[in-house]
Formats: sequence, C-alpha cells, structure tokens
Amino acid sequence: DLLDRKIKMLVLESPPGIGKALRVSSNVVTPEGYKRIGDIKLGDLVACRDGSFAPVIGVYDQGIKDTYKVCFDDETSVICSKEHLWTVQTKEDRTKRKGNNKHKANDGKRHRTIELQEMFDKLYIGKDKALNYSIDYCEPVQFSKKELPLNPYLLGILIGDGCCGKGNVTITNIEEDIINKIKNTLPNGDKLVHYTKKEMGISKLHFDGDCSYTKQALKELGLVGCCANSKFIPKKYMLSNVNDRIALLQGLIDSDGYVADSGTTIEYSTVSKQLANDIRELVLSLGGRAILQSRQGRYKKDNEIFECQTNYR
Repeated sequence: DLLDRKIKMLVLESPPGIGKALRVSSNVVTPEGYKRIGDIKLGDLVACRDGSFAPVIGVYDQGIKDTYKVCFDDETSVICSKEHLWTVQTKEDRTKRKGNNKHKANDGKRHRTIELQEMFDKLYIGKDKALNYSIDYCEPVQFSKKELPLNPYLLGILIGDGCCGKGNVTITNIEEDIINKIKNTLPNGDKLVHYTKKEMGISKLHFDGDCSYTKQALKELGLVGCCANSKFIPKKYMLSNVNDRIALLQGLIDSDGYVADSGTTIEYSTVSKQLANDIRELVLSLGGRAILQSRQGRYKKDNEIFECQTNYR
C-alpha cells in the first residue's frame, strides 16, 4: 500500500530491544573499524546491510541469556541469543515454485525474518539433509576516502612481490602490463630501474641522499624490514573507500594471486598468517566470500623430506 501510494506512512513498532541480542564481546563495524558491541553508545555509527552507516538510537541491556554460536559455510560465525532476528531465505525461497505459476522461477527476492530458535528444527531438510537457511551477503562497506601515502594498487604489488630492507625497494616481476601499472602508480619523483629481467628497484628521479618516496611511505606504514612471514595490510588501507580497497586487492592478486581458467576461483598464497587474515577481511568488506585454509609446507631433496613454513591460502 505504501509503494502504491494508498497510504502515506507506515509505522512498525515493537518493544525496545526485541530481536537484537548479540554477545557484548562481539565486534561490530564502525567507520573506524571494529568496535566491541558492549562499548557502543548512543549516536555511534555502525555499518548496515547495504554498506552504509547509521547512528545507534538505542542501547538495551538484555541481561544474562543463553547464547548460541551460529556458523556459516564460509567459516564465519556469530554468537547471539535464541530470540535474535535473522532475515533469511529457505531452500524453498531459493528454488523454483510450482502450482498456479507452473515452473515460474522465484525472482530471488523472497525473504523471511524469523528468530534463531525457529530454525533449530529446520536447519537441514530433505532426504539429503541439505542446508535450509541462507542469508544475503552484505554490500561493500562504504568507508570514507582516506589520505594514503602510496597508491593502493602499488601497495598490493609491493606486499606481494616487493622487498624493502636496508637498500632500495625492489620488485620481482616479469609481466609487462603489471610493470607498466607500477610505473603509472609510483609517487611523483620516483622511478623504476631494471636490475635484471626479473628484478627492478624503485629510486628517486634525482638522487639527493634520501631514500625514495616509496620507501619513505613504507617506513610510515611499518612495512620496511617485514619478511614474507610478517607482512600485513596497514589499517588505513583496510578502512579506505571501495575503489581503494578494490585497487589494493587487484595489486595483491596481480602479485601473489592465482585465477583459475574458469574465472570462478581466485586464490592467494602467503606464509604470513596476519596477511592471510587481512586479505580475507578485505574481501569480506567488499561484499565477497573468502575461505582461509592452511597447510604445512614441505619439499623433497635427495629422497629426504624437509618441512618449511606454514602456507596460508
């Protein structure tokens, strides 16, 4: 009726605090990153399902309640009470409907909002015990644009294929299109110098005794001297706008990523657990799906097996 302009206003009212009961130690996304729900106050901004931020207009203590860990098939989870409301689709909602509209496909927009306890006996259905409930992915979180010392694509390349110690920043890569992108994203005053076919260095256009602007930026970000197993994504890049986060992810994938021929699988491999978790968080913040796995690295030499660092994928 509201959409058809038969009524001017629709008011939905329920008692305070109904349907929202998460554990106080849970984290919620704010413009500054994660914040503990128990520390949220009136007026704080929190992320919505559509990626925007909205102010908190009420905080209601639920007291002591039984809580349940809700696990999703991408290995994320959340802890909430049995009264917590979820907007879900059932298997029936996701499949074709028959009847008067025979073989007419569901448009995918049919959802229902129910309490967690209503799902307890219907988590699995049918002879094959298929998972019944699903929730939509959130839209990309709309963090504001941040002032970044390096182009986000360039930073992604440097995290993946770069090395920065006592000397110049070096990059190992032989792909011409990527090398051109690196040249186009260098800070003003820096240049790319080829040492070998595979290895390049970044230095100043006009040497004056100082290190390159790229290395100065990496110092500011805390990445100088980081070994392969200690690399990470600086927080300000994780909290910049969607375009910056996509460019960062593109740089990471162009360096240490792998895309299957079908285009349906993208993988990133690293020996840094922190970097692996950061990339997973980056993908989730863009409305994507990411599953993290690890395995013990090994190699064989002279019929002897040697263990090396854990690989995170």
